[in-house]
Amino acid sequence: MLRRFAKRLGFAALTGTLAFGTLEAVLWLWYGEEGLLYRYERRESMVRMDNGIFVPQPSSNLTNSDGPYTWTAHYNARGFRETEETPDEAPPGKRRLLALGDSWIFGFSVTQGRTIADRVEARAPEFDVVNAGVFGSSAYDMLRRWNEWGSRLDLQGLILGMPHNANRQRDASAERALFYQSPAAPAATHLKSYLWMRLLLVPMRAPKYAAPNPELSSDLADILTIARDARDHGLQVFFLLFPVRYGGGGPGVEWQTTLAAQGVTFAGHALKERSCWGHEDLGHPSEAGADAIAGTLVAVLEGGPSQTVLVEEPPCAP
Repeated sequence: MLRRFAKRLGFAALTGTLAFGTLEAVLWLWYGEEGLLYRYERRESMVRMDNGIFVPQPSSNLTNSDGPYTWTAHYNARGFRETEETPDEAPPGKRRLLALGDSWIFGFSVTQGRTIADRVEARAPEFDVVNAGVFGSSAYDMLRRWNEWGSRLDLQGLILGMPHNANRQRDASAERALFYQSPAAPAATHLKSYLWMRLLLVPMRAPKYAAPNPELSSDLADILTIARDARDHGLQVFFLLFPVRYGGGGPGVEWQTTLAAQGVTFAGHALKERSCWGHEDLGHPSEAGADAIAGTLVAVLEGGPSQTVLVEEPPCAP
């Protein structure tokens, strides 16, 4: 009886091993090396955007023009718009902040060394602001970028630019829903059979982040997720209120009320002068506009009161 049971057990073990081995081989052939990893676990974790929306490539350069104004951009080895490389540790004696956002934080139509992040450093040398902005991106992409870099860099604070690009946010809705279901820990093994079963069972796993509030817009929900996570890690969070062309509103009361409840501090410039805007690009600040925004932000970073309305000082130098 015992011998027969042992034979059956051995046969079952052999059959199971062959079955999982066959499944493993099929999955490797079908999905490739990283096909079953969640995006944030992959070596290139930045979302690759479709429809021509730009994804920064490490160690690359860009030259563009805004009418008579030619501007250049450089991306360091980590895909940040920084002239120098960005190590994990903050420079000695510096207070490092990560700046997340779209083309406004990136500095579209502003040449290298003159972005909002650069001008903050020029006005207040005690700060080291890492420009992680990506033009064309959305609040969801900011969340993904925060998840990629927030725990890897030595940070004392976080700057969030008001997101635009609502179409990009809508286009990413399906991937965004899966992201909120992603498990907290990266894969412990690269066995395809394990990763495949993990993918099938993901709805029953603990979520990576709390599900977004269905009563909030998806972009506000993603910004709220970033703010909460940063605050949970002891970081100060600053939110830049941006006007529309020639000095319009900024986000509504719901945004300010929701984020203020999480301890977020606001700053923003009205950009009411023509010199605050690009030559032909009237959707983005000029160098003077970026410097004016930096001036309002520095006042808050250095301990000034939260600016819940867009201010008009300092002026944009012509």
